[in-house]
Amino acid sequence: MPTLMPIDFFIFLTSIIFPMFGQGGGVVYVPLFYFKGFAFYSAVAISQSLIFVSAMSAMITYHRAKMISWLLFFLVEFPTMLGAFVGGMLSSWIPVVFARVLLSGFVFVSGLRMFYSKGSLAKKRFSITEHIRNNVVRICIGILGMFIAGILAGLLGIGGGVIKVPVMVLFMRIPAKIAIGTSGLMVGLTAISGLLGHAQAGHLPPVTCIWPYWIVVFCGAQIGSKIASRLSGQHYRRYLGILLMGLAILFLLMPLFSNKI
Repeated sequence: MPTLMPIDFFIFLTSIIFPMFGQGGGVVYVPLFYFKGFAFYSAVAISQSLIFVSAMSAMITYHRAKMISWLLFFLVEFPTMLGAFVGGMLSSWIPVVFARVLLSGFVFVSGLRMFYSKGSLAKKRFSITEHIRNNVVRICIGILGMFIAGILAGLLGIGGGVIKVPVMVLFMRIPAKIAIGTSGLMVGLTAISGLLGHAQAGHLPPVTCIWPYWIVVFCGAQIGSKIASRLSGQHYRRYLGILLMGLAILFLLMPLFSNKI
């Protein structure tokens, strides 16, 4: 249908841009499918399926480009998951407006720092084990930041990639490309766990309705990840900064789209 073509184009565009920066894109996918006429939780389930497909597609490129660190994955994913659990428990006592403003402020300031930073963190040879040995205090602070990031993610129902990447780059001093590649893997695993829950609850539409979008997103993530693997560290940080500032504004405006998001 012609009236749906603009939305489909934005779905494809999202599948290119967000994997480039270790993000899932659910903050865009959910409203788009909601506008296409799907029920809210069906839109969430579709979004999570797209994020998983996108992450697996991008992982092919990022693995070949050596942009994924499994040690870093285990260091940051578990405190984030624990924080998300705590955030879920605290959600009845902490006003969502406060959490949303706090998250938006952190993401926006992180975006500014990314955009205006002059040094490149992209090293030709980077050893995560050596980096940890030489920066124990900084890594510990980053792990604590991941726990706090998880709390915010649990409060707001987001994957947390938008917080994980700035913490890894700005606090833990991980090269941007490795932080983004590793974050993309984590976002994909988070999405599949949420997708299984929604599928069990009957929120996932029939596969015949969504398999074309899986193909579109897989191809889009391939394009985005290949572009990302060729960007210089400095350009990477600047583009990531722009994306983070845009997402910070989007988080604040999200209630205008749906009071459930």
